[in-house]
Amino acid sequence: MREVKRGKNRIEKNSHSINNKGKNIISIYHTVFSFQIKWVFIILLNIFFKNIQASDITDTLNYAKTLLQSGEFKKAEKVLSSLATAHPDDLNILWLYGQSAYEAKHYKLFESVYSNALQKFPSNYYLKLDYAIKLSDIGEVDKALPILEMYKQYDAASTDLKLAYSKIPYYNEKGEKDTIAYVKRLMSKYEFKKAGQVAKVLYHAHLADLNSAWLYGQNAYYAKHYSVFNTIYSQTIHKFPSNYYLKLDYANKLLELGNANKALTALNSYKIYDSASTDFKSAYKLAQFMKGIITDDSLEYAHYLVNTWQYKKAAKFLNTLHQSHPDDFGIQWLYAETAYGAKHYKTFNEEYNEAMDKHPSNYFLKMDYATKLVENGDIDKAMPLLKKFEAY
Repeated sequence: MREVKRGKNRIEKNSHSINNKGKNIISIYHTVFSFQIKWVFIILLNIFFKNIQASDITDTLNYAKTLLQSGEFKKAEKVLSSLATAHPDDLNILWLYGQSAYEAKHYKLFESVYSNALQKFPSNYYLKLDYAIKLSDIGEVDKALPILEMYKQYDAASTDLKLAYSKIPYYNEKGEKDTIAYVKRLMSKYEFKKAGQVAKVLYHAHLADLNSAWLYGQNAYYAKHYSVFNTIYSQTIHKFPSNYYLKLDYANKLLELGNANKALTALNSYKIYDSASTDFKSAYKLAQFMKGIITDDSLEYAHYLVNTWQYKKAAKFLNTLHQSHPDDFGIQWLYAETAYGAKHYKTFNEEYNEAMDKHPSNYFLKMDYATKLVENGDIDKAMPLLKKFEAY
């Protein structure tokens, strides 16, 4: 009996021991599981806050962009300054920060931010190009050129690169030093005074160069420095007598200034070279017209001016022709018509009346005059003429 009791006590002890171990294992699993849940929760919470933070950054960037677009550059710069401090390695933030400083005309800060960004992102060529363009825009050409040269190695055909070079004085869009291209660029922007200063230096430095002299003369013409224009063209034609295109260009400009005598001299010289040239023929006819020389094409040119509604120009031309040929009926009639189109009503009435006095039996002339009087509201003057035409 005692042994049975002892065995029973052993079994109870063992059972209790097993129960304790089981509880310990369960407790361990519970602890581990709780730790895992907490860890997962912390991770999820971290992700959640990062997403919120990323969303906040995006919203702030968009706000800064809106400020830039609305011209509030200083306000945008202030917003982006805080962002850049909090996120010093974010390319978009740094780039936009640099742009805002540039637009706010805080150029020292602009250069500092872009330089910092380029150190962190040395392989971003678009950032380099943007920086170089902005540097050239504020006159920091010496700083811009090395950066543009680096970008040129990356993409020499870039349209933006060509545009950047085109903004740099004395350079062409290929990145080559080209003073003539620079002068032409200034002229295309109507900066004739500045172009003249550069062209003058270029001309005196290269007196034997045709292109430099020609360009200097052209700019003087557009700048309305006509004395310089005539001197440079005359000297250049004397140095390069076989350049007939130079002579034709000079003649055309003289015609525009109303100097038909000098123009004809230049054109007669060109005539030896190529009398069949369309440009020559056009200029030669105009010079003859301006001198009042009647040719087969004179009235044809006048009709062209009238048909293209260039009444004032036609009236001026026909006035010259009429004065040199006062008895030419066709010229006088066309002159009278043109004066009406140009609203020179006094001349219109005088010329029609004079023509009718000279040609009293020309009823078509009278009818034409009467029609124009009616169009102009002068019925009283028109009625007698219309009655005469009716009797005719």
